[in-house]
Amino acid sequence: MSAQEDNMAGKKRKLKKGWIVVIVLVIGLGVLGFLRTRSSQEHSYSETTAAYGNIRVTFSFTGEVTAPNVQTIQSPVSAGVRDTYCEVNSIVHKGDRLVRLDDGTLLKAEMDGELTQLAAKKGDYVQQGKTLCTIMDLSRLEVEISVDEYDIGAIAVGKEVDALVTATDLRCGGVITAFNKQANRTGQMAYYNATVLLEKTEGILPGMQVEISLVKDEADNVLLLRQDALQYDDNNLPYVLVSDGQKGYVHRPVTVGVADGTQVQILSGLAAGETVYFTDRTGNIFFVGMQNRGGSR
Repeated sequence: MSAQEDNMAGKKRKLKKGWIVVIVLVIGLGVLGFLRTRSSQEHSYSETTAAYGNIRVTFSFTGEVTAPNVQTIQSPVSAGVRDTYCEVNSIVHKGDRLVRLDDGTLLKAEMDGELTQLAAKKGDYVQQGKTLCTIMDLSRLEVEISVDEYDIGAIAVGKEVDALVTATDLRCGGVITAFNKQANRTGQMAYYNATVLLEKTEGILPGMQVEISLVKDEADNVLLLRQDALQYDDNNLPYVLVSDGQKGYVHRPVTVGVADGTQVQILSGLAAGETVYFTDRTGNIFFVGMQNRGGSR
C-alpha cells in the first residue's frame, strides 16, 4: 500500500470513530433528558393550601322586559276628535278623561299608569278600531325566562334573583313570582317558563334584554381548596396528596361539598393551612428543587 493510500485509510478510520462518538453522545444525552424529564414528572408537584372563604354557584338566564299591565284604547266609532285631556308620557289615574269624540263618546283610563301613546289630537278624524291611547303600568315590570329540565331545581317561587340590563349594565334585584310546570319541548329537551318581577328601577323599560342570575348553591366561611388539586380513585372517591413527612406523599380521602369549577368546599379530611400537592393540569412542569413553597397559588 502506498503512503497516500495509507493516509487516506487512516482518515476514514478517524472519521468513522468520530461519527460513533457523536452518535453515542446524542443517545446518551437523549437518555439523560428522558430520565430527567420522567423523574421530574413523577416526583414533582405544584402545591396549594386549604383556606377559609365563601363560594357561590349561580345560574344565568336571558329574557325580555315586559309590562304585564297595559290598557289599549281604540275608537269605538268612526268620528272626529272633539278634545284630548292629557299628554303623551304623562301619568294618569283610573277614571281620568283621555279623549272625547264628536259623537259625545268619552274615553277614560281604566288603570293607573303612564300614557305611552296618544295617537289623536283635537280636529283629527279617526276610523273605528284605531288605537288612540296606550297606558302602561311601568311600576311593575317582569321578565319571563325559559329553564331547561336540568336546571329547574334552582327555581322556586319567592326566590330572589339579580338582574342585569345587557345594553346599559344597569342592575337591580327581582323575585320569582310564578313557575309554569307545563313543559315546552324542543327536541329531546323540556323547558319550563318562570316569571321574574323586577324591582322598580329608573331606566329599565319594556323590550330591554335582561340577564337573570340566581344562586344554585352557596356557602360562607367554609374550608376551600383549588378544584384542580382534587383527585379521584378507581371508585370515583375524592382524595388529595399530602406530605408523609419524609419527602414523600400519601393519599388522604376527603369529603367535598359545593364546587364552582374553580374551588371546592372541603367538608372533612383537611384542615385550614394544610398543604396539598398536585400535578398542574395546565401542562406546566415543576422541576425538583423549583416548586413553589410560598403557600396558595
